[in-house]
Parts: sequence; structure tokens; C-alpha cells
Amino acid sequence: KTIQGATRTVLWNSANIYAEDGVTPVATIAMGTDITERKRTERELLTRNEELRTAYEKIARTEEELRQNYEQLTATEEELRSNYETLALQEQAFRESEEKFRSLVETSPDVIWEVDLQGTLRYISPTVKTLMGYSPEEVMGKSLLDIVAEEERPRFLQEITRAISSSGPIPPMQFPAHHRDGHLFTVEIRVARLTGPDGNITGFRGVAVDVTERRKAEDALRESEEKFRALVESSLDGIVITDFSGILLFSNAAAGNIVEAADYLAFIGKKNILEFIAPDFRPAVLRDFSQVME
Repeated sequence: KTIQGATRTVLWNSANIYAEDGVTPVATIAMGTDITERKRTERELLTRNEELRTAYEKIARTEEELRQNYEQLTATEEELRSNYETLALQEQAFRESEEKFRSLVETSPDVIWEVDLQGTLRYISPTVKTLMGYSPEEVMGKSLLDIVAEEERPRFLQEITRAISSSGPIPPMQFPAHHRDGHLFTVEIRVARLTGPDGNITGFRGVAVDVTERRKAEDALRESEEKFRALVESSLDGIVITDFSGILLFSNAAAGNIVEAADYLAFIGKKNILEFIAPDFRPAVLRDFSQVME
């Protein structure tokens, strides 16, 4: 929590700092990255995707019910009248559901789109104006490929081709795209197959989200971790990380040299650091562990 009482989500990376003997921990260094907005965005995306899925399923169920009711219109006059009344109610429910679905799509911060098997856009939500600077009318009838940066189009086609030929879930895809004003941003595309009554794929539907800032944060975190790892690996001092029972979780080459272990990586997760401590000093090391845990 912040000092004002707000709750934030922070990704922490930490390591112990040791005394000059390379064994005794004297402090712990930790680096925290605020990922509150990233986690909030992920939760919102999951919620919106679930709402869309529920809306799709509800519309499909309603359409099936309408079809069944039409088939029953060959029954008696009383049955016909009853079926017409039921049909009217169901049509109203369908319209309300369709209106709710359209409202949900058109107010979603994510771009909702649908293409045929040739990749031609059959629908795209108004949010495309925010994402790319174009109105829906300007991009309707164009290829989904047009939103992808030209140098990335071969990879995009390869991914889509793989999606068509496979039967499993389609993983999210990230590609650079050009905004109308010329700036480059990263868009994440999530895709679902559309199938006809015969089970054959008729097109694709999905969402497009600007993940530029998320990618920058992830890249910055990865770069920081790589720099820290390089610093640790190249250190002339021995650096180890253990759990509080003493099991070795990490060791750099310098630590391996101290104990004259060329295959020091084989000790990870198997050796206890106490095995490398002279018996007379083990009680003191255990006391240090206890103090750190407190």
C-alpha cells in the first residue's frame, strides 16, 4: 500500500548482499516495478473478452430457438398462435440482446473486427479511430493486412496461415502497425475462428489492442534483469542465492571458483550451502539465517 492507503501491484526482484567473506548476508537489495496498470488492463481485457463470449453464445442460442419455433408453425391454429406469441417475445429478446451486444462492441476500448477468409474486413468497431486514426468507413472492405507495418506482413500472413490450418486455440499475435499520423505502435491481435453450419471456417473475429506501453515496460524490465544478471555473472566476488533452509538457488562462476567446483551449476537446487561451511562456523551461519528470516 502507498502512504495514502492506495493498493498497488509491484513486481519485486531481490537478492542478498554479503559481507566481504562472500558468505555472511548483511542486507537485501530489492528492485520493484509498478505493474498496477498492466494488471488492471489484463483484468479488464479478460472481463471484456468473457462478456463478448457470453454475448456471442446468447445470440447463437436465441437464433437456434427461433429456427425451432419456425419449424413448429405447421401445427394447429392454436399452436400457431401460441408459437407466434412466443416468437414475438423471442424476437424482442433477440433484438434487445443484439442491441446490448452492439452497444458493448461500440463502447469497448478495444477494436472489435471481423474478416472473411480473404482477410477483407466485414466489420470493425468505431474504436479503430482511436487506435489508428481512421474511421470505420475508411477501412471497411480493406484487408486486415493493411493495418500491419509493411515489413511485418510476411510474418503476419505466416501466422494467419498457421491459424487456418491448425485446430487448436490461436495464440495472441503482436505486430507493429502504422497510425494515420505516421507513428508506429504495437498492436496485439486476438483471433477466434468463425465456422458455418458445415463446420468449415468462414472467417475470423477478434480484438486489436494497443500494447505499446506494455511492451516498453516489459522490454525495460527484461533489459534491467539482463543487465543485473550480467553484472552478477561477471562479478569477481562470489554471489549465491539460497532459500532459508540453505538450499542453493543460484551461484555465479566466482562462487564456484571459491569452492573449486567447475560444475557448480550442478549444485543448484541440490546442494545446501552449509555443506561448504567449515563445521565450526555452521552454528554462526545458522544464526545469521534466523536473523534474516526475522
